[in-house]
Amino acid sequence: MMVFGLILAALIGSGPVAAHGSVTITTADANQWAGVDIHVVAWDQPTVRVEQEPIHGDATQVGAVITRSSGVTTITADYRGPRTSSLFGLLKKGSGVSVRWVVHVPATAVLSIDSANGAIAVEGVTAALSARTSNGGIKVSGAGPIVTARSSNGEVDVMIATLAGGTPKIEMRSSNGGLTLHVPKSFGTRVEAHTSNGAIDNPMKSASGAGSAVLRTSNGNIDVVVNP
Repeated sequence: MMVFGLILAALIGSGPVAAHGSVTITTADANQWAGVDIHVVAWDQPTVRVEQEPIHGDATQVGAVITRSSGVTTITADYRGPRTSSLFGLLKKGSGVSVRWVVHVPATAVLSIDSANGAIAVEGVTAALSARTSNGGIKVSGAGPIVTARSSNGEVDVMIATLAGGTPKIEMRSSNGGLTLHVPKSFGTRVEAHTSNGAIDNPMKSASGAGSAVLRTSNGNIDVVVNP
């Protein structure tokens, strides 16, 4: 199945990114009608590139619109399929299409992701990073010290690879899902961890270094892992 998806992957958007600029990826409006999983991969090119792989249904019903303004590159999901609604517009239904985006961005771009229905994965982006989704897990690897990751329904897993780029400022939240934070041995920031229903393993609870790290979930375990 994975090979089949890769064969059908299509380039649906590309363009330049301003030096030291920001990249915003938003699928929240389209998520009223379609599912979009987002996988961001850092590369060494000064451009963004969006590839789309089908998961279910007619993938041509989802596209990408790229706009640029004042150093910010915005990638917006565009749903073009049928739409129905009921209960005065509160319940919305599309055609059941779901896709996976593979988005290449510069490693040093400030990244913001806003999704309402889909998983998020980010690899190798070392600048400030913010990822939010309502339904889906979040997995971040190779990140810098400034990360916000929030999911209403899903596990959140963040791996900090470098402390270059600023004082640590980490926020991880989930209403229903476990949280795992991986930090390098040189990480000295105190980690605050709170869960209503679950266990906590936090070897950084008494650290006293600069910065902040707050992990909160209502239902799930919290694990802080110090990598050798």
